Amino acid sequence: MGRKRTIRYRERDLEVESVDFTTREEHWNEYALGDGATVRVRVLPVEMLVATRERNEAGDPLVVVSNQVLVQYLRPEEGTEDER
Repeated sequence: MGRKRTIRYRERDLEVESVDFTTREEHWNEYALGDGATVRVRVLPVEMLVATRERNEAGDPLVVVSNQVLVQYLRPEEGTEDER
């Protein structure tokens, strides 16, 4: 486990600890637009924080994920790799 700190989460203070993680798989989500274009979206986690004291209804710790969102627009004539 990493460094402990307090963050603001849903209008309250939450004690969290940064945890190391390894990416197992990453996929693009693809959405077909009405004009024939494709939008691809991928979420890349940057940091994972685990609550040290709070749990959800199932008893699991709350996990806060800081992320970066990548968006790719493919014109109708470009299509996706599977459509080429």
